[in-house]
Parts: sequence; structure tokens; C-alpha cells
Amino acid sequence: MRSDIKISVVIPVYNRAKIIKRCLDSVLKQTYPPFEIIVVDDCSTDDTVQVIEAYARGDPRIRPLRLSRRKGAQAARNTGIRAAQGEWIAFLDSDDVWLPEKLELQVREISKRKNPCVVHCDAYVFIEEKNEKKLFNTPKLNGFVYKELLSAPGPLFPCILAPKEFFEKIGFLDEDVPSYQEWDTSIALSKYYEFVFIDRPLIIYNIHSGDTISKDRIREADGWRYIVEKYKNDIVNNVGKKVLAKHYSQIAMLYYKAGKFSKAKIYFQKAFLKDFKNPKIISQMLVSSLGRSVFDITIRCYRFLRHLKTVSDTK
Repeated sequence: MRSDIKISVVIPVYNRAKIIKRCLDSVLKQTYPPFEIIVVDDCSTDDTVQVIEAYARGDPRIRPLRLSRRKGAQAARNTGIRAAQGEWIAFLDSDDVWLPEKLELQVREISKRKNPCVVHCDAYVFIEEKNEKKLFNTPKLNGFVYKELLSAPGPLFPCILAPKEFFEKIGFLDEDVPSYQEWDTSIALSKYYEFVFIDRPLIIYNIHSGDTISKDRIREADGWRYIVEKYKNDIVNNVGKKVLAKHYSQIAMLYYKAGKFSKAKIYFQKAFLKDFKNPKIISQMLVSSLGRSVFDITIRCYRFLRHLKTVSDTK
């Protein structure tokens, strides 16, 4: 295994004074030590900066940076990428952790290959309120996977390891994406570079009671819509109108769950116009045209019938 691969870890952080230690400890315990750990503070208002600076005094590899104003996680990541002195970039979110062999196993995979690539892995999801850990089941993306990523989301940010030059090639990360930021980044990378999947969970993605983008349903819908509209032409040209219709259907359901039924109706109609032969899309469009209350009843009936089927299948 190569020992000359210099990895810069980029961690965006905002108001994580109580849990950033857990994140940093998981990086410091890596069996393949990173070259540097760049922690970019997005103008925290708690004691996050003091905690990071205390860690930096104990380990010179930790480089605290601070944005001049609140800009969001993507801007913080870009700041870290640009400041990185290592040739490879690994991401970690401030509320998540790496398992100890994460970097080592990714470096082993890199060492097997002649050409640089995007290395990613599976993950555990830990739901803190339920004290429940389960497999994330990350898509097993190997090779040139542009079409696959135009069809559905891919790896989480903390799973990704890629050369710094890859991010320079794609013009760095899009700072306007409301959510699904790692999906947007993966699409951009996959247009030019090969992906390699390690079929093993090497991170723990924590779902907790704190504020996260994934808990904001409107931002979730806005993020999916942003990405689909951004790559709409490529979606149609590479995977077809039916896939675009499925995206529109998904966006509609996300807006429905966020309480934005008028927006949901618009995207049910868009889905129908792209695939007017799909029975599910036809039914969604027709039922949504009858109003929110009818759609609510239909959804409840569908969930009840699905529950009955699940119970029946387990007997």
C-alpha cells in the first residue's frame, strides 16, 4: 500500500461545540493518518471555535479557518478545498464520524489503480432518538457512472475521497444547491472521472435532534428540484424522459410532504407531460387535480394497503 498519499480532510462546521470533539477524534484515530485536518467555521455563535482551537494546539495538523460571514456548508467546503495542501480531499460533516480504517481502506484501493478516481464507501445511519443503527445501503457505483447519478442520488460527502484537482476541474462545489449537495457534486465528478466503491460501511451518519438540512422538507424538495433542473437536458439525453418524469414525481411528493400542495400539483403535471403512459404518474396527476383532501385520503389508503401486504408477506 502506498504511504505517500497526502489527504486533506475538510470539515465544515456551524454551532457544533457539543459534538465536534466526536468528529475530530474519529479523524485523529485513523489507521492511515491524514496530512491535515481543515476545519472551516461558518460563523458559529457558540463555543465551536474555542473547541477547535484547543484541538489545534494539541495537534498541528488541525487547521482552523473561519468564514468572514455566514455562507453555508458548500462555501465552507470550497474554502477548505482551496486551502488544502494535500493532493487528495476527504470530507467529513461535523456531526458524523469515520470508522478507524476508513482512510486506510480507501488508500489501499487507490494503490491498486494506475489512474486517480473517486473512492467512496457504504455507511451506517445512527438514529440517536431511537438508539438505532442500520446500513445506509449506498448505491454501489463503480466505473463511469454519470447515467446512474443522473437517475438517482449517490454517496454521502463523508464517504468520498478524491484528488483536489478533480474539484478544480469541475469549478469547485456549487454553493447555491439548497440540499442534496453531495449528489450534485457526485454528478459533476462522474461526468469526467471513474468511481470506485468499497462495499463496507466506513462512516456513521448521525441523525439527531439538532438542526440539519435533511430535516427541512421544503429545502429537501427545493434541492431535488434544483439538481433536476440543472441537469435536465443531460437527464433527457442520457437516460430519457421517463427518468425525468420520475424525478418530477419525486419532487412533487417532497413538496406534498412539505405542505406545499400547489407546488406538488405543478410537478405531478410536469411528470405526466414527460411520461403519460406510466400508471403511477397518471394516478398521481389525476388524484392531485381533485384537491388536497382527496389526495390525503388516497395516500392514507395506499399506505394502509401496503402495510397489510407487508404483514401478509411476513406470515
